[in-house]
Order: sequence, then structure tokens, then C-alpha cells
Amino acid sequence: MRKGIIQTLFCLGIGSMLMFQSCEKDSTLGTDNNSVIKFPYSLFAATQDGTVINTNNGEEFEFVFPPDGFGPTQLVTSGNNLLMVKDNLHMSTNQGKSFNPVFTQVRKFPWQTMVYNNTHQNKLFVSSYQGKGVFSSKDHGATWQEETFVENIPSLLEISSFSGLDDGKMFAYSNMSNIMFVKDNADAIWTPVTTVTFLPTTGSEYYLTSAGNTLYLTDYYGQGGIWMSTDYGYSWERLNRGSMQVGDTYTSTVSPYGNKIVVVSTLERGIYRSDEDGIFRNATFGLATGTKVYRLTKKLNIYKNDLVKIYIYAATSTGIYRSEDTGKTWVQVGKEHWSGDYISIY
Repeated sequence: MRKGIIQTLFCLGIGSMLMFQSCEKDSTLGTDNNSVIKFPYSLFAATQDGTVINTNNGEEFEFVFPPDGFGPTQLVTSGNNLLMVKDNLHMSTNQGKSFNPVFTQVRKFPWQTMVYNNTHQNKLFVSSYQGKGVFSSKDHGATWQEETFVENIPSLLEISSFSGLDDGKMFAYSNMSNIMFVKDNADAIWTPVTTVTFLPTTGSEYYLTSAGNTLYLTDYYGQGGIWMSTDYGYSWERLNRGSMQVGDTYTSTVSPYGNKIVVVSTLERGIYRSDEDGIFRNATFGLATGTKVYRLTKKLNIYKNDLVKIYIYAATSTGIYRSEDTGKTWVQVGKEHWSGDYISIY
């Protein structure tokens, strides 16, 4: 644990509240509901050396797990549990103080959607090299069951990423077969949507993300660009690469709302953002020169008057950055306290 870090206990005295629900502020007589948060967020980030930190507001923070020499490639929360992918999938039930392996057959990929928590279906999904390639947990990661696919599906699918839509539908994508699968509800079996309507280019490896009811496929290795679908994966439109470079590493994709407004991180040239015209432009204002961006994540503050404020956070080689204007500009949070090489964030 680093010296000089002020560990702030956010929302003092709310000991009975669950950590991942953060703290709910109760409105009192005369309080402006524009400033009273009903559903705040909780943010976790991890460094190359395995240190895990947590914040509820992007400013005050605490270390929850000390460095162990192994940085997790993905973090995810489910219920009150914190999970991370290293060689295996590990889970903490005590707010990150200790972790135990809970799934040892993870098929690992270099993106952050090989494990996905679908709150609509109340299930946690993981890509596996066992069976058809998908296992799920109904108890927030404690136990796992193999998922069921329709008959006559090849024995080896190599499912590589997951994402879900606001209407509750769950999707899985296989790079190997270029097939998208859908699961309509928690009890449904996985069904092929269709073979994706564009052919992967040589050297491309796509991963699935989503926002609202829009699906995205992003080529991690930068050859094939970014595609979007607004009809459950039946048809796809390629977004205009604009100033993005072919062959850069597109490490993560986040959209604040869905459709063509998309933010993409890269190792080589920082961050790009497309507006409603679907054309990507440089969006590195506020990032330190030469910053490598490993991951992006979206967080929401929901206020008493139902106002929603969107934040996008970036885990980078020079610390944690936040955008409050849907990815156009960035500010480093925590300053020297959060300086370091952050490789995962959730």
C-alpha cells in the first residue's frame, strides 16, 4: 500500500448499507433534489502490480487490495461481490480484502467483456474453454453452471465476448465462427442470431459491447474498425474511421447513450470519439502526452429528481481520468495519489 494516501470513508455512519450500492443520501425538507443522489456509483480500478482501489465519487478513494505482482485483466461486480480475472476468475465477498478462485476454466481474451454481469437476467456470464464455451452464475459468482445452446451447434464455439441491451436481451459473440447468439431471458437457451453480415479482415479480433439497445463490434487489433447494430445483430453498419489509425490497438469501446456516439481507447494514440455523424475524431484533450489507454467504463449518478449524470472513466498508463462531457475532454482524478499504470477499471 502506498504511503501518503488519505483513505476517506465515504458516507460515514452508513454501516448497514452494502458497499457496491454505495450510499444513498436521503432528502430532507428544503434540500434541492437536483443535488441529492439517489443511486450513486462505485468505481474499481487495478494497476499492473495488482493493486485495487475503489471510489464512490471519483475524488475520495481507498485501497481495497494490496499489490501481489499480478494485474487483473478485468474487474466486474455482481451483487455484493467483486470479481477479477487473472489466470482464473477470483471473487471477493469482503469488499476486496481477500480473493478466492471461483472459476478455473476461463477462456481469456485481451478485452473487458469476457465476463459480463447482466442485471436484467440476474446472471453473471463467463467465457470458458469447457463445453459450448459459456458458463453462468445465479449467485453472483459463487457457483457456476454450463449454459444451454440450441441443438446442432458445433461443439467448439469459442465464445469471446458478451454484452446486454436495456430491454434485457443478452448477446454472445464468437470470433472463431463469426456468429452472434442471443438469450432472450434468464431461462432461455442461446440461439444463433445469424452469421455476422460482414467478414472479418485478416488479423482482426472483434469484441462485443453495447449501450442502450445498440450493439457494437470493435476490432481489438484495429484492422476492421467499429461496427454497430440497432436490430439485435441482424444487420451491421461500419462507423467512419475518420482520424483513427488502421492497426492501432482499440482496447475498449463505450457509448454514453447508444447509436453512433462512441468513445474508443487505444494504446498508441489515446482516445477517439464519434459524434452523431459516426465519424471518429481525436478526443485526447486533458490526457498527458503519450498516455496509453487500457480501459474505459461508464458510470451514472441518478438524482432524486431522476436527473442522470453520465461519467466516462479511463484507466491509463498515467493514472485515472474522467470525462463529464461524454468523452470529449478529460481531467485526471486523484492527481499524484492515483498516478500509476492502471490496466482495468469497472
